Amino acid sequence: MMRGKRDANQTPLVAAAELMGASFLDLSQIRIEGAPDGLLGVAGIDQLVEFKNPERRERDPRSEGQKRFHRNWRGRRVVVVENIDDLITLLKAMRREGFYLQRINWKE
Repeated sequence: MMRGKRDANQTPLVAAAELMGASFLDLSQIRIEGAPDGLLGVAGIDQLVEFKNPERRERDPRSEGQKRFHRNWRGRRVVVVENIDDLITLLKAMRREGFYLQRINWKE
């Protein structure tokens, strides 16, 4: 199955995430209809992300396959990132969560 075209804002947003200390795993070669664009990781937290270009604004810019994947995924919900503000907000939330999880004594 052929994956759709990459949104124009994905490359600069991934570069920004990496500059802010995050890792990014490109999932474009996953052959599952509607699979998200990638997996962001920071502070021990992983997050599936779907990049969408706000300039191509539609009512819901996700394809039907993406909507189905997002609805049926049983893990953490997929986050849609449109711009640098979305990315910064997401990375801050992931760092906060990572900080609190590191404080838990998992051996008890």
